Amino acid sequence: MPPDDDFRRRVRSFLARHGPAEGWLRDEHGRPPPDDAPNEVRVARARRCLSLLFEAGLGAISWPQRYGGQGLSNRQQVIFNEEATGYALPLDIFIIGVGMCAPTVLAHGTEEQRTRHLPPLLRGTEIWCQLFSEPQAGSDLAGVGCRAEPDGDGWSVSGQKVWTSGAHNAAYGMLLARSDPNSSRHAGMTMFIVDMSLPGIDIRPLRQMSGVSRFNEVFFDGCRLDHDAALGEVGQGWRTAITTLMNERVSIGTSNPAGYGHPASVLAAEARRRGRIDDPAMTDRISQLIIRERITALLGQRVTEALLAGVQPGPEGSLAKLSGTQVSKESASLALEILGSEAVAWDAADNLAASWATVQCSTPGLSIAGGTDEIMRNLLAERILGLPREPKITARHEPGGNQ
Repeated sequence: MPPDDDFRRRVRSFLARHGPAEGWLRDEHGRPPPDDAPNEVRVARARRCLSLLFEAGLGAISWPQRYGGQGLSNRQQVIFNEEATGYALPLDIFIIGVGMCAPTVLAHGTEEQRTRHLPPLLRGTEIWCQLFSEPQAGSDLAGVGCRAEPDGDGWSVSGQKVWTSGAHNAAYGMLLARSDPNSSRHAGMTMFIVDMSLPGIDIRPLRQMSGVSRFNEVFFDGCRLDHDAALGEVGQGWRTAITTLMNERVSIGTSNPAGYGHPASVLAAEARRRGRIDDPAMTDRISQLIIRERITALLGQRVTEALLAGVQPGPEGSLAKLSGTQVSKESASLALEILGSEAVAWDAADNLAASWATVQCSTPGLSIAGGTDEIMRNLLAERILGLPREPKITARHEPGGNQ
């Protein structure tokens, strides 16, 4: 029996034992349990899930043991992901920390930073957030204006970040700030590890149209950081940020497409329940969605295989991210066509109905999160197709002036 078979049986046994008891099971159509719990309940549920995984030797599977992982192979991580598709493990709170921040700390952190931060990050003891976007710097991340000025043997940070997922739960964050305003846009930035409890940090939740507040704007007002808070070399923050962004797009692109919208199987079941499954136009739409889901899954597998071979994430992560976004938007659009007004208006006591509306409200934001669709297409055009970069406007011409 191949060694992987023993590991697969161990994963199945764990999920069968804890899945029903902890409420992790998806329904017969692949839908996760409704989650309208208060924030503190969601955090506690996520931490318990991660704790159970570590107790069973299934947490941070492929990470080195000296940093809090299990020291197993990437292949075994893939096996775990395959077996967990029928479950809704409540680990979304840790996606940014484990999927984006931890790989960046591993790649660019000092040994002291790795040993201090990675074990509690991977075990869920400390939640992390990513402090990148600003009101005037979203997809154009090189335009960040949040300042980190030398202050004795440390730094003083002032400025604003926005759309920071999970900042209200985070113990630490990765901050991209401008440390040298006189340098070029890309060369004048530094990445920092920030203790989110420090004086001079104000976290303000942003209410989304779905009614929840999972994003935040974060204000820094003379927040002082020690010199060893820098992650990577001073002035090399862009290089460090690229590692984070590539892992972010891999995390988004290699996720189950159904995780962002409604899987085709759910929509087919709903169309059947409403007597619309025999409509040729509806059958065609569902079939097309199934094909797109499969293509996205194969793109994700391609990225995974590259990771298994030890290759750092590249533009293929952008391709998977773009495909996953498109599939999610298509599924949300089809759900609206099937359900009509029920997809946007519901009885407050009906959690399942509310989940339809939540997806309608949340899906459009996928075209922005992790880089806009337009940015992804530009990256793919330049780095995969070899097309020239778009020309940049270097001067402003007034009507009637010299051209």
